[in-house]
Amino acid sequence: MFDAAPLPADAPEHAIPVHGPAHSAIAPAAPSAEPTITWTEPQESFLILALRNFGLTLATFGLYYFWARVETRRRVHRAIHIDGAPLDYTGSGREGLISFVIGGLIAVSLVCIFLATFSRPQISSLGIGQAGFPWRRLMISFPLMFLLGSIAYRKRKEILRRTWWRGERFDLKGEAWSYAWLHFWTAFLVPLTLGWAAPWRAAKLERRKIEEMQHGIEPFSARPTMRPLYKAFAQLWFCGGLIYATMLVLLGLFVGEPVVEALQKLTIKPMLVPGVPQTTLMIATVCLIPCLMLLTAYHAAWLRHQVSSIGNDRVRLSLALPTWPFIRMVAGNTLMRAASFGALSPVAEARFAKFLVSHTRVRRA
Repeated sequence: MFDAAPLPADAPEHAIPVHGPAHSAIAPAAPSAEPTITWTEPQESFLILALRNFGLTLATFGLYYFWARVETRRRVHRAIHIDGAPLDYTGSGREGLISFVIGGLIAVSLVCIFLATFSRPQISSLGIGQAGFPWRRLMISFPLMFLLGSIAYRKRKEILRRTWWRGERFDLKGEAWSYAWLHFWTAFLVPLTLGWAAPWRAAKLERRKIEEMQHGIEPFSARPTMRPLYKAFAQLWFCGGLIYATMLVLLGLFVGEPVVEALQKLTIKPMLVPGVPQTTLMIATVCLIPCLMLLTAYHAAWLRHQVSSIGNDRVRLSLALPTWPFIRMVAGNTLMRAASFGALSPVAEARFAKFLVSHTRVRRA
């Protein structure tokens, strides 16, 4: 996928430069005429891995979860081969546990500091105390929004820094705080535009990460195409609104007065009349299914946009993801996770990754 500098013809074998971990180092090879990305099933099935992870997680009262996540990610990475060379992931469960603890402590500290600040009499007199509790919650959400952006960037950075291919690792060369600021201020455009800024915001944030990504010293570049993404979003926005209006009409026809009273009083007590919950649930379920299908179709469009934006000066990725097979695959994975109470999540993740790889192509730029 990325061309390596040629070695002298008389260079000894031990002189081949290797910078990655020993078990993942692969000597650079001449690039093939047509780059390929393929999926290779591991010797041990993901089902056995899922059962082992689930058993160890239960036995350790959830503590093994971080090691289970790392093992699943490592197995998925090694199943993906680019030009015949597998990806390798060298992260550890200990790193995941430490990151979770530090992130939790920072979030709790921020909430406590803001609660203490806005509970002071001087602040309460301005209407942001107990009487202005909604405003206080809004002010607390501001630093958390900034923190979420920083977490998203750092998570991508840590995954890339632990991912190797042909002896060179991936990385993000930018700063988390700068990305967090972009994540923070663009969030306010979404409600102001009734959601229409959401695809633009997601694409802008993803482009920022791709532009700052590199493999060894090879930088990446993003070439996003927004029209297909906005086409899928428009279908979701208009059809979703139509389905919501239809649901309200059906509730008014078949449920009637309890719905109006519940909306006026903002309470579910009027809906607890015998027979009303069953009718409400049936109408909501009928309307929810097409909404979920629209959301999944938009997710497919987003994945096509995301993968097809990745590349460098020599090669680019493209994802030809069929919508209906993708919806069936996502529905199957959701049912699998729900029926197994999360035990088969590694199997679902492997199915998802295999599906994406099977529809991804690498082409010369």
